[in-house]
Amino acid sequence: MKIGKIGISKKVTGLFMAGVLVYVFSIGIAYIVISDLITITREMDVTVRKVSLTGDLKFYINKLLEPANNYLITGKIEERDRFDTLIGNISQIFKELEAYKGGAEWDRIAEKVKKDAVKFGQMAVEILFIENPVRNKKAAELIKELSAFADGLVKEADKFHNIAAADMERKRKEAERERNIVQTFSIAVMAIAFLSLV
Repeated sequence: MKIGKIGISKKVTGLFMAGVLVYVFSIGIAYIVISDLITITREMDVTVRKVSLTGDLKFYINKLLEPANNYLITGKIEERDRFDTLIGNISQIFKELEAYKGGAEWDRIAEKVKKDAVKFGQMAVEILFIENPVRNKKAAELIKELSAFADGLVKEADKFHNIAAADMERKRKEAERERNIVQTFSIAVMAIAFLSLV
């Protein structure tokens, strides 16, 4: 009789240990999956900030030509201050963007936009400090060159922003996949926990 009880006891203990092992294994996998989700969420936050910064950069670059144009029409030196403010905002954005890493294409376009923004600034300053700019032939020629250069710079800023936006979409899909895995796994772990308890 005792031998039968010992046999049953060993079977129960074996089943219990198997249940505990399965449960611990499930918790370990859940921890890994949740860690991945947290990592992707952090990356998503960074990507959202990059999209926001490149969007602001695009906005300010689109405005860069206005002070020079207005100066040639009105001759108001206040346009110089307005231009300085825009350049200051652009510099601040580039300073913050340096903290964020990207792929080879991101780095290449970032460097190109930065370099061309500096060149644009130099060209615009030449116009903004012309004496008596209204109906000035030299100023009119310079603004044509600046306008053509501005078109290219705006296109580059668009590409830069689009890279960040595409990256955000990829990260969003990854986060969605991880969330689905976590949800499925949570149900599985609860089921295993219940079966282990039984």
